[in-house]
Parts: sequence; C-alpha cells; structure tokens
Amino acid sequence: MAERIGFGWEKLARILAEPNIRDLIEGYYEELSPLKATLRLDPDWEEMLRREEAGIFCVWAARVGKTLAGFISFHLMPHLNYRSTLFAMDAGHFLSPEFRDKGRLGF
Repeated sequence: MAERIGFGWEKLARILAEPNIRDLIEGYYEELSPLKATLRLDPDWEEMLRREEAGIFCVWAARVGKTLAGFISFHLMPHLNYRSTLFAMDAGHFLSPEFRDKGRLGF
C-alpha cells in the first residue's frame, strides 16, 4: 500500500524539528533561489517564528507518510495599493526531488 500523501498548514517549529529540513532548505537555495549568485543563505528563524506568532508568516507543508516532502512559505500582509486585502507572497517553496513526478504530489 502506498504511503499517505498529506498537505496542510504546520507550525514552523515543527518543520524546523524535522530531520530532513536542512536538506530541503539547501535544496531550495541551490535549485531555486534567485539570489544565490550574490547572497549566501542565512535564514532568520527567530524572526520567522515571531512573524508566525503575529499571523504574518505561515508554512504549507507536504508530507508522504510522516516524512516532510516539501513546503511553501508565505509572508502575509496588506498590499500597499489595496490595503483592505491581505496578500500572500511566496517566501520560498520546494519539493524534494525524490517526490517529484509521482502522480498527484509532484506535478
């Protein structure tokens, strides 16, 4: 039987406790970061945790079984031109290569 695929909002502290989080973050940086040619990766986890507590940062996680397979993180804030509307801006996203091209999970 195939492992269960799950998606949902998760607390950053839980994600940071995952044994493979370093691999996912480094994978994102190496493969997708538009700034890697000029800036080194240096996440401010404490600030992200504070912003999550304030309701302006969140993470949507993908899991296969209990394994963290990927994530999308968002900064939430009103748009300066549309201040009555909350916008979510992609702060980083990554799906581990081992879970890509696997049907519903890795399109």
